[in-house]
Amino acid sequence: ESDFLLMVLKDLLKRRPIKIILMSATLDASLFHDYFNGAPSVKFPGRTYPVTELYLEHALEVTQHKVDPRADWARKSNNSSGGGGFNNNNNNNN
Repeated sequence: ESDFLLMVLKDLLKRRPIKIILMSATLDASLFHDYFNGAPSVKFPGRTYPVTELYLEHALEVTQHKVDPRADWARKSNNSSGGGGFNNNNNNNN
């Protein structure tokens, strides 16, 4: 999704004088500098901090949240093709 957005922004720059600000602690600024035809960049020194990846299951465990199995969004589908195993349609024929 972000790649598409960058393509649209680059195309828009050809038509209108807009200002784009991209911020990231991990991006390779030279790639964006080159992609946007030598756009100026600013670098602020700082430290990196360790990042812990957590997933929904972890958040549910930590918060002790209980999922109501009767909720539409909590119903597992019988179809195992994508969608994270959840039923994405609005019918209640389960």
